[in-house]
Amino acid sequence: MRRNRLYMLISGVAICSYLWLLFNLSSIALNVCFFKQITSLPCPACGTTQSVLLLLDGKFHAALMVNPLGLLALMLLVLVPMWVLIDILAGKSTLHTFYIKTENLIKNRYIASPLILFMLINWAWNIMKTL
Repeated sequence: MRRNRLYMLISGVAICSYLWLLFNLSSIALNVCFFKQITSLPCPACGTTQSVLLLLDGKFHAALMVNPLGLLALMLLVLVPMWVLIDILAGKSTLHTFYIKTENLIKNRYIASPLILFMLINWAWNIMKTL
């Protein structure tokens, strides 16, 4: 993916994510997981918004119990948009370079397999909790 396209995509996702969090802070959370609506089973990411909101409220343990992906999501929501902004202001492509290297690294089965296993374990955890 080209640099400008990646940075526009990241910016758009970040803006939508921040708006979604603001919406959930100001009203009752909605269940918009299409997977859960169709199968009645939670997806591996179910509860991530709730987890992020709990982290923002300082409830670290509760957030991890809801969905550990919330910690990763919050870190990405804070760090990646700042990284894009720094790259743009400095005229560099460090995030783009990191993205390409990470994408190539994840193609390695010894890296991809534990990541897939983690997602499957997280999914089983969500199902067991009847999230």
